[in-house]
Amino acid sequence: MPDFAYQVLIRLAVMLPTILITATLVWVLFRKFGAVTPATPLNPRDMRSWPLRYVLADSALFAVVFALVVVWIGEGEWSAAIAGGVAAMIAIGFGPPLVARFTR
Repeated sequence: MPDFAYQVLIRLAVMLPTILITATLVWVLFRKFGAVTPATPLNPRDMRSWPLRYVLADSALFAVVFALVVVWIGEGEWSAAIAGGVAAMIAIGFGPPLVARFTR
């Protein structure tokens, strides 16, 4: 297996479950403490109104992009910061349009 694919899979094996569990806990806490009521209509631009499956899909997109970018640019002082920024921009940029597309 090429080294690039191996490193991406190793990073995903650690990051993906952690990010998905954290996103689920935050979603549940938002619902529990009333930051979002379950009757709130779905708004693609407001992530607090998303169902759990959309939150998990957006979180998985972030994790995959982060792993790909951090392996691509290599180890360094700024690799995690750059990869996190790129992954956040992609997840925030593509998440809402995808939610809007799949809710019609």
